[in-house]
Amino acid sequence: MVALGNGLELWKLPVSILREQDVNARSMPKAMFERLAQTIGRDKRLESLPLCAKTDRGIEIISG
Repeated sequence: MVALGNGLELWKLPVSILREQDVNARSMPKAMFERLAQTIGRDKRLESLPLCAKTDRGIEIISG
């Protein structure tokens, strides 16, 4: 974890622990999300960083 200031932190986490929010205006089908997770796992990289929030339900993807 790297603190960026203003309450922001940069974390390196396994994609398998990230979850989509229940209500998301820009959600993707489960199969597409699983393909994305497999591609990230295979390539070991992201083209952009997702914005996430730590909630009582885990790490939820807000954008990205």
